[in-house]
Amino acid sequence: ESQLLFVARLEVPTEKNRPAAITILDRAGGFVAEGIIDDPSVARYQFVDPAGYLIAVAETPALHNNISMKAVPRDSTKGDILPYALHFETGGYTNASRLLDLEYRWVLALAVQARAVMDARPMEAPTLSEAITAFYWSLCMLGFILFLCMFGVIFRLVYPPEHLAPLGKLGVYRPQNYASIVSQPQNA
Repeated sequence: ESQLLFVARLEVPTEKNRPAAITILDRAGGFVAEGIIDDPSVARYQFVDPAGYLIAVAETPALHNNISMKAVPRDSTKGDILPYALHFETGGYTNASRLLDLEYRWVLALAVQARAVMDARPMEAPTLSEAITAFYWSLCMLGFILFLCMFGVIFRLVYPPEHLAPLGKLGVYRPQNYASIVSQPQNA
């Protein structure tokens, strides 16, 4: 438990709407399976083991449709992630891949799902989001500074400085209406 079993290595696509390679490695870095792309415009992966035997086939939107990635309808409410259908071959033969066993089929399903999520991401980094982030941080800092200044204003309203004492003659500043920091000593 809590040990790495497999690693899915996903190549970065060279072009938008083109499938990119998927390689499955074991915990020691040994080759377990590879997704072969037979048509560069169709997102179809034929997973084969090191001996060249077919393990599974994954294709979007369904198996044997032969629709190019550009033509597959995308749902923006689901992040434009393409749906894949996955079909496993029959195992049980001598030296069959562990990925054909029921308890290891999740590996290929997870690799295909990760590929779909990676393909839905934009290839270039968005620059607008960095500008918006910097703007929001600037607003937060400005708000924090104004918040601190508000405490200074409240302090000066409650405890005015001594140089405002002449304003008391005009009726603006009356020291008896303000609290003092140090209490006045009582005459004995």
